[in-house]
Amino acid sequence: MREAGKAIELFQLAFLEVAAVRLPLAEFALKGGANMRFFFTSQRRSKDIDFDYVGRRFEAFATRVDEVLESPALAALLRQRGLTLVDPRRSRQTLTTRRWKLGLQAPHVRDASSKLEFSARADAPADYELRAVDSVLAVRLGARSVRINRYGPVGMITNKIGGLRMRAETQPRDIFDLDLLVASGMRTTSRTARRPRRAISVVRRPPVPRRPPGGGRWPGGRRRRRSR
Repeated sequence: MREAGKAIELFQLAFLEVAAVRLPLAEFALKGGANMRFFFTSQRRSKDIDFDYVGRRFEAFATRVDEVLESPALAALLRQRGLTLVDPRRSRQTLTTRRWKLGLQAPHVRDASSKLEFSARADAPADYELRAVDSVLAVRLGARSVRINRYGPVGMITNKIGGLRMRAETQPRDIFDLDLLVASGMRTTSRTARRPRRAISVVRRPPVPRRPPGGGRWPGGRRRRRSR
């Protein structure tokens, strides 16, 4: 089971590497457990990888996802990591959801199945930004730290609470993720509050004496005083 989880994670990172080049970055944002793992240092691996689609041509985008999954570049990256992609195929395909199912083969992996999903929602949060995948994790797994759009703490909490409303039962992972997200949001706020303000240099002019030295007069001023 542990080896299967690692194989899925290696596939997810390889997919992100190719997607960052082959797909329009402005049209999708990473969410869910993979976002927690790759950007919030979560210790929990995600079996599936989920995105929000924020573009306008969903079917054309789905065709480009097909091309990524079938690309020699993705196959080469997986081969370098001892993996083979097996039967990637479209599964659920609606106006708002595009899902792919796939399998992975490796010498010590029996069952490594996963899903890839893009959702087009009118109420998708706007709290996403272009960030690099956790470089420490990427290097440890022999991958590159690519930059993709991902949801920040506010967007992730919004998505998580929205998902909880649709579930009949809360899972332990939901509490774990929310705790990590709240802590991450507090750290971000704390860093912003402690950020030093830009120093403003003030040029002070020397004081102007009331009368010239020696008791004389300024040009156009009063006469010089005589000493008694």
